[in-house]
Amino acid sequence: MSATLRFAQRRSSVGYATARANSDRVFHTASLSDGARPVSAETPPGAAHPRETILVIDDDDAVRRGLLRLLQSAGFETLEARDGSEAIHIFAERSGSITAVTLDLEMPTTNGRETLAMLSAYAPDLPIVIATAYPKPDDLIGRQLGERGVGYLQKPFTVIELTVELRRVIDEMK
Repeated sequence: MSATLRFAQRRSSVGYATARANSDRVFHTASLSDGARPVSAETPPGAAHPRETILVIDDDDAVRRGLLRLLQSAGFETLEARDGSEAIHIFAERSGSITAVTLDLEMPTTNGRETLAMLSAYAPDLPIVIATAYPKPDDLIGRQLGERGVGYLQKPFTVIELTVELRRVIDEMK
């Protein structure tokens, strides 16, 4: 069953953030402008449950902001980190309130693979969705794709794909 999402508007409709993911790909996200909110006749797939917080880890400001807006429009609370080092600090302070993580692999300072290893050591049952412009990696540290609670999305992806994958990994770890 597919859900059709319509957007109720108070001001302008949908804004777009564009960021270069690498030299060959461009990641586009549609996000709601301030004052707009999603409405649907049925609950969209992957909709957030009350008080679910997603930590979004991505070094690209436009991509990170776009992901935050998409997740907020789907009902999730959000936290953000620009790289793995910042993510580890945020997770250490807020681990009790973080439901899941979206994680880019290619970042400066502490990359996604190192961040995955540290998060997995600290919280082995933390649901994680790897969201990257690159094909499925086979060199992860700590946890691997296909393990319970570990998901993967290749950019670009839709809000439905994102929320469905998040819901899957969250539910797997309950």
